[in-house]
Amino acid sequence: MPNNESPWGNALQGTDDVVGGVAVGPDRALLRQLVVLAHAVPGAELRLLAQTGEIMTVSRHPSGDLTPCQLRGALLASAGPESADCFALLTDVHTGGSLRDVGGGFCHAMSRGGPERWFATCLHPEDVARIASGLDHGLPKRAMECGVIADQEVGATAVRVRPSSASFAPDLERVARALYAACLVEELYRQAFGVASPPPLETGPEPIDAPRKRRFR
Repeated sequence: MPNNESPWGNALQGTDDVVGGVAVGPDRALLRQLVVLAHAVPGAELRLLAQTGEIMTVSRHPSGDLTPCQLRGALLASAGPESADCFALLTDVHTGGSLRDVGGGFCHAMSRGGPERWFATCLHPEDVARIASGLDHGLPKRAMECGVIADQEVGATAVRVRPSSASFAPDLERVARALYAACLVEELYRQAFGVASPPPLETGPEPIDAPRKRRFR
């Protein structure tokens, strides 16, 4: 059961609640992204549903079945050629705790510093920085702050966007969604053509503060 009263959101919205080919396919992109988010966002929780009906809660709370670090370790271990694939039985994943998925992996969170928006991508942090610097949102350069947490072993990057001051909070959703959409487009371009998309001919003012990068230890 969730450890607080926050609603649990379906992390697989838009995929007909079917994990096969999305979270447990060859690259397991969605599952890897959710693992990175659970590991990066303070207070985030996941609920894993198996074909057997078993439900496991991933949380840093003592009542959780697994910690985010343990889930990450299990995901990495399952990639081994002789390892048992416990994720093959996974049928659904829900986000909870401090992390609320509002659709398609775009998440709302609240910290002591105020509202935040989170998502994860399979792009490298340098690619996220390049995309962020090319977006024009019509606000002052330092209006938004972007932070990235890269997990090279899992192969995903968690991205956080937050306003630099309360006066820019009304623009947070619009700016964060624009960055999220641009990252999705870049992922699709690379899947289709196997290379990074060409840079735009003209770039507007930098929409968010240069992403600050951290790596998992």
